[in-house]
Amino acid sequence: MNGFLFDENLPSKIQFASSLPITHVSALGKSLSDTEIWQYAKEKNLIIVTKDVDFSDRLMLDSNPPKVVHLRFVNM
Repeated sequence: MNGFLFDENLPSKIQFASSLPITHVSALGKSLSDTEIWQYAKEKNLIIVTKDVDFSDRLMLDSNPPKVVHLRFVNM
């Protein structure tokens, strides 16, 4: 595991300890599709952190998927 890749549906200003290797999708430049994010995470051995259920659904379709943390929040 080389770190975490935060999906675009999470705020880019989330603060964590500086020792955690976190990249936000917005730092990669252009707007990426879910497929491009998935492939980037696989290539870089990153854990995808997202609220998007589509990534969890993809886990069943890939024989060697990246790890995914699917966050679920209630409306506040």
